[in-house]
Amino acid sequence: MLGGLLSAAYFSVLLEHTFVGKKGNVNLDEGQNYSVFLTESDSNSEAPEHCSGVNVTVNDGNGDQFKVACQNRDDKIYLGYVQPNSTGEFTVSSSHDITLEKYPTIETREFAFTMFSEGVCFLGLVGVIIGVRSGK
Repeated sequence: MLGGLLSAAYFSVLLEHTFVGKKGNVNLDEGQNYSVFLTESDSNSEAPEHCSGVNVTVNDGNGDQFKVACQNRDDKIYLGYVQPNSTGEFTVSSSHDITLEKYPTIETREFAFTMFSEGVCFLGLVGVIIGVRSGK
């Protein structure tokens, strides 16, 4: 049970945002779709309510990989996406704080490992309950 709980916690950390900020470098995987959102702090501040005032580039050295697709998703401003055609380090630059995250989350390996770990934790808990009840 404890092993499942610890591995679930470990993989849930891997599901955190891939990149948060205005400028920096990030490692992205080929073929994985990454969604780009305005951060909550910029969504609630003086940031534009629409994507038109936000400039984002995600460059791999061969050009900008960012595709604009402005939408409002779950009360977040969805700016667009990046689907790299190579694995490696990318340079991110934005006029506002952004969040880059794997999407859809349920199709990532980390999500599958988290679900498996939670199943192991549940089975361990059932085993503890059965052991305690049979020990009485």
